[in-house]
Amino acid sequence: MKKLIQSISLLLISTAVLSAQPNWNPVIYTNSTTLYAKVTINGLPAQTGDKVAAFVNGECRGVSDVVTNANEGYVTLLIQGESAEENASFKIWSESNDVVYFVNKFVWTNPGNTIGTPPDYFLIEGNGPDWKPVIYTNSTTLYGIVTINNVSAQPGDVVGAFVNGECRGREKVIMNNDTAYVTMLIQGEAVENVSFLIWQASSVKALLVPKHISSDPGGTISLININAVNGLVAFYQFNNNLIDETKNGFDLLGGGLTFVKDRFNTPNTSVAFDGSTSQAEVSNSSSLDFRKNGFTISTWVKYSSNGNAVIFGKHVHGYYNGYFLAAVNNRLQFYVSGIPITASEYSNDNQWHLVTGVYDGMNATLYVDGVQEATQQIPYTDFSPNPVRLGYMQTPGYPERYNGLIDDARLYNVPLSQTDVSNLFTENNWTAQEISIINPTGGQRLKANSFYTIDWTATQFIDSVIIEFTTNNGLTMEVIAPSLPGNSEGFYWHVPKINTTQAKIRVRHLSSGVSGVTAVPFIIDPPKITVTSPNGGETFVFGEIDTVKWVSENLDDVYLEYTIDNGASWMEMEDYTIPAADGKFLWRIPFVSSSNCKVRISDGADSVSFADVSDNVFSIVLPMVKLNKPNGGENFIVGKSDTIKWTSSNVANVKLEYTTDNGSSWISILTSTPASVGSFAWTIPNTPSTNCKVKISNADNSFFADTSDNIFSIKNPVVTLLSPNGGEQWRRGSSQKISWTSSDVAKVKIQYSTNDGTTWIVVADSALASTGSFDWTIPSPVTNQAKVRITDYKDVTVSSQSAAPFTIYFPTVTLTAPNGGELWQIGSQKNISWTSTYLTKVKLEYTTDGTIWKLIAEQLDANLNNYLWTIPNDPSAIAKVRITDATDNLVKYTCEGTFTIYQQKLTLTSPLGGERYRELTTQNVTWTSEYVDTIKIELSEDNGVSWAVINGAVPAKLGSYNYIASTWITKQAKIRISDSKNAALQSTSNTFEFFKPIITVSSPNGNEQWIVGTTQKIIWTSSDVANVKIEYTTDNIIWNTIASSVTSAVGSYDWLIPNTPSVNCKVKISDASDNFYSDLSNNVFSIILPKVTVTSPNGGEQWIVGATQNITWTSSNVANVKLEYTTNNGTNWNSVLTSTPASAGSFVWTIPNTPSANCKIRISDASNIAVPD
Repeated sequence: MKKLIQSISLLLISTAVLSAQPNWNPVIYTNSTTLYAKVTINGLPAQTGDKVAAFVNGECRGVSDVVTNANEGYVTLLIQGESAEENASFKIWSESNDVVYFVNKFVWTNPGNTIGTPPDYFLIEGNGPDWKPVIYTNSTTLYGIVTINNVSAQPGDVVGAFVNGECRGREKVIMNNDTAYVTMLIQGEAVENVSFLIWQASSVKALLVPKHISSDPGGTISLININAVNGLVAFYQFNNNLIDETKNGFDLLGGGLTFVKDRFNTPNTSVAFDGSTSQAEVSNSSSLDFRKNGFTISTWVKYSSNGNAVIFGKHVHGYYNGYFLAAVNNRLQFYVSGIPITASEYSNDNQWHLVTGVYDGMNATLYVDGVQEATQQIPYTDFSPNPVRLGYMQTPGYPERYNGLIDDARLYNVPLSQTDVSNLFTENNWTAQEISIINPTGGQRLKANSFYTIDWTATQFIDSVIIEFTTNNGLTMEVIAPSLPGNSEGFYWHVPKINTTQAKIRVRHLSSGVSGVTAVPFIIDPPKITVTSPNGGETFVFGEIDTVKWVSENLDDVYLEYTIDNGASWMEMEDYTIPAADGKFLWRIPFVSSSNCKVRISDGADSVSFADVSDNVFSIVLPMVKLNKPNGGENFIVGKSDTIKWTSSNVANVKLEYTTDNGSSWISILTSTPASVGSFAWTIPNTPSTNCKVKISNADNSFFADTSDNIFSIKNPVVTLLSPNGGEQWRRGSSQKISWTSSDVAKVKIQYSTNDGTTWIVVADSALASTGSFDWTIPSPVTNQAKVRITDYKDVTVSSQSAAPFTIYFPTVTLTAPNGGELWQIGSQKNISWTSTYLTKVKLEYTTDGTIWKLIAEQLDANLNNYLWTIPNDPSAIAKVRITDATDNLVKYTCEGTFTIYQQKLTLTSPLGGERYRELTTQNVTWTSEYVDTIKIELSEDNGVSWAVINGAVPAKLGSYNYIASTWITKQAKIRISDSKNAALQSTSNTFEFFKPIITVSSPNGNEQWIVGTTQKIIWTSSDVANVKIEYTTDNIIWNTIASSVTSAVGSYDWLIPNTPSVNCKVKISDASDNFYSDLSNNVFSIILPKVTVTSPNGGEQWIVGATQNITWTSSNVANVKLEYTTNNGTNWNSVLTSTPASAGSFVWTIPNTPSANCKIRISDASNIAVPD
C-alpha cells in the first residue's frame, strides 16, 4: 500500500483552493507560446476580472486577465517556455465568488508560435462547483479512490469535504490507469466528522457520498474509497446536526433529541429518540413522493423495546399512501401504500441494525442488516402530502413515539440493488456485532488457584467488555474483570480455590450488551496437600536441620506447624508462608524433648479448609557431649602431639576448639569429626600460653558443649625478626635499629648478609633477647641483596631472618647542566638538570668567583631532575653551579667547567639630545654595547610617536653609523638603537633638532624707486645663518655683488644706490657659506636717475633789483625742487625757495637787493642736493 500511495502522490498536482485571489507568479523564460482562447465557467462566459493561468508540471508559466466582448470572455496568454511540446494545463479564478475552477483540458506548447488564432479561438472550459474551502492552521492529508455508483469517477469530477455544512477541502480527481484518485488537505484543527460530495462533470451536479470519516489533524488517511450514490435525495448523518448532507436542502427540524455515539462509538454522530417528546421532520416536497421508477428508504436503528412506532417515513393516516419504516411489536416493518412487510426476527436486542425498504415500482422488499427478509408485490397508488418524519407518525395504527437510536437515514429516488443494500450494511467496514468465547469452551478441568487465559473474539466496534464468572451454570454471575478493551489478547485469570462442576465464563459488551458465554460448563478442581515427611516414627535431635516434605495441588503457599502433644496445641515453624511448589522446608529442630510430635501443613490463605497432618507421631531428643582430656594442669609443647578425649550421646559429629586466654576467645582445632571415635590426636599449635583450655561441642548445635575444667599451658621458644624485613633502604654509615620479638629465648646471635643469605657476617654474637633491638652502624659495601638473621644462640633451629632483601646504599648526584662553556643571559630562564640516586631533597647553589656560593633553591624534590633558574643580575665569566644533598653536605656535585652569566648592554652615546643638525648633512650615531651582535637604528621625527628604520642590521661592534640628516624640520627628533634580536634591549636619545638656514628679504621687496646716489637700507631676517652675501640685478640675469659677507644678525645694510638705472631690479641675500640657502625680492624695484635743467636765466641776463623775473627749468624723476642763487659765482648760495613742485617748471622771483655781475641760479632736487643744475 505504501508504494501505491507514493505512486499516487507522484501523479497528483497541487490544486489547493485559495481563500483570496491566487498568487500566481509566472516563471519567465526567453521564449513563449501565444494562446488566444475563449473562456467559460460551467458553460457560461467568464467575466471581466476573472483570471486564467497556465501551468507546466505544476510551475506557473503565464497569467492573464479575462476581457469580455459581445458577452463572451476572451484571454490572450503568453505561455512561457523554451522547449517544444510541453503539456500545459489551465486554471480559472472567478472574481465574483473567489473560487478557482479546474480545466479538464491541456495544450501542447509551440514556442515562438501562436495557438488559437482568431476567430478559431482555443476553448478553455472551467468546470466545477463553487465550493470554497475555509482555511485553518492545521489539516488532515487524505488519499482516496473516487467512484460513483462503484464505477470510477471521470476526468473533471471534483471531490469536496464538509464539516457541519462548511467546505473544508476541494480537489479535482486525477486519473491513473482508469482509476480516479484524489489527494486533499482537509482543513481543521480538531478531530471532526467529515462528509463528502462528488461534483459530476458529466451531469453537472453534486452527488452525496454516504460515508463519513474522522479527521486526523496533522496526520494522513490513506486510500479510502469515496463512493457517491446517484439517486440519493436526502441523507442524515446526524453529526451533531440535522443537516441533509446531499445539499438538496432537505434539512430536518426537530426537538427533544440528543446526539449520542454511533455504532462506531464516535460521540455525537447518531440521534436518540426518547419515545415521548422527540421528533424530527422535513416539510413536504414532491421530490420526496417518488414516482413509479421506485425508491429506497434506509436507516440504522438500535432499540430495546417498542410497541407500534414509526421510525422514518412519509404517510397520511387513513389513506393508503406514502411509505415508512416502523418497529411493530419489536420487529422491523416496511410500509408501502398501506401494505406492511414485517421482518421474521425480533430486533429489540439493543444492537445496531440496518433496516432498508426498496420499492422498484412493483415489488416492495424489506432488508435487515443487508439481508432480504421479505418481498411482496404492491401497487404504489398514492402519494402522501405529509412531511417526512422521524420518530413518530401519530396515527391510531402506530400511536407510540419511537424510543431508541437512529443513524445514517437515507432516501433514494431509485431502487437499490441487493448488492447496494449489502454495501450499505458493510459501509465503513461495519459487521454485525458478536463476541465468541474461545477459551474455556466447556468441559475442561481447571485447577483451582492456577492461572488460565480467557480468550475471545469480538467484532470491530465492540470497544470494551466486562468478564463474568458463574459457579452455578449462570444462575448468578460474579465480575472478574470490570473493563477491558474489546480487542484484548485474552485475560489472565487466577482460578479461585473452589470446587465446582458448573463453571462458565461470560464476556459482555459494556454498552450494547452483546455477549458470549462458555458453551457448556467446565470443572474447577479444589486444592490438595499431603504431608510425606515426617510421617511418624522418626527421631530428630534438637538443633539439627531436617527436611519437612509435602506434595500439593492448586496451592500458592503453605503454612507449617508442629505439635509436641499429639495435636492438643500447635506451634509455628515460621511466621510466614512457604511457596507450595517448593515441596520441602529445612526445619531446625526446636529445643524440646517429646515423643508425641507431629507436623501440620495447611493452605497459606485458608488453613482451615485445606490441610494435612503427619499420619503418626515422631520424637525430638536432646544431644550430650563431655570433655575428658585435657582437663587442667597439663603442659603441652608446641609441635608435639597429644590426645583430646570425650564421651557423647545423640551427637553425630563434634567440633573441637581451644583458647589461650581462658575462654575469652576460641580457636578452631577441628570443625567436625565423628563423635563416636571419642578422641583426636592434636598437634600442639604455636600459640604459647598458660591460660589454655579445650572445648568440645555438637558440630550441628554448639549449644551442647563441654570445656576443660581448669587451664593448661602451651609453651614454645621463638624469635621473630621485625626489622629489617625487606624493602628497607639503609644508608651506609647511618645507625639503624635491628628489632625482633622473642619468647623463651635468653640471648640471640645477630648476622647480616650482602648476597641474599648465601654467606653471613656476624654483627653481635650474644645479645640479650629481651632487649628486642640492636643499634647497628650500617657497613660497606653497597648492596640491594642485604638481609639480617636473628638466631637463638643455643638453638640454631630457632631463627628468623628478613623476609626479603633490603638495600644498603650511599646517595649520589651528578650535575648534567650547566657543565661549562654556556652563555646564560641575566634575566633569562635556564634549566639546571641532574641525575641522582637515593636522594630526597637537594640544594642548588652558584658561585661567580669560585669562592663564595650563593643559594639558588633548597629542599627541591631530587626526583624532579631539573630546575628552571631565572639567571640573576650577577655577571661573571667563571660562574659555576653546585648541587648538594639537602641533608648531607658531603654528597654534592659541582659543574666541571665554568660558564658565563652576562648582561647585554647597549648605550647610545650620540646624539644624546639637544643637538641641532642642519638638513641633508651627514651625521654620526655612536654607541657602546656588550653581547650584542647587530643593532637596529631608527629615527623618530615626532618625539617617538612613530619610528622609521634607518638600518635594521648594523654590526654592534662598529660603534658608530653615519646617516643623512632629515629634510623634515623638527625639534622632536629622536634616535633609537635596539638589539636586532631583542627589541626590549634598546637605548633612545632625548629630542634634538633638524633645521635648515632661512633668509627672508624684507626690503626692497618690489615696487620701490631708489634714486641713484642715495643711500637705501637693505633689510632682511634670518635664522641659522652666520654671514650673508648681498647681490642685486638690473635684468634678472646678471647678479652684481653689493657685499660679499655681512653679519647676518644685523639684519640690514646701507646701500649707496649705484648709477645703474633700471626698472627690473631685485636684491638677493644668500648664506655666505652656502648659496643654496637664499632669498630675493618678491618683485622688481626701480633705480632711477633724477635730472634738473635750468632754462632761465642761463647766463648774460641783467635783472634789476626789485623787478620780477621768471626762473624756468625742466626736470625728470624729481618731485620737488629747491631754488638758490649766488652772487659770487657759486662760492656761496642763498636760498630762493626751499621746495616747490618740479613739475611747475617756473617760479616768479622778485630780484633781491644784492647787486652783482657774478650771479647764477641753481635748481636741485629738494630731497637730493646731488642732483643740481
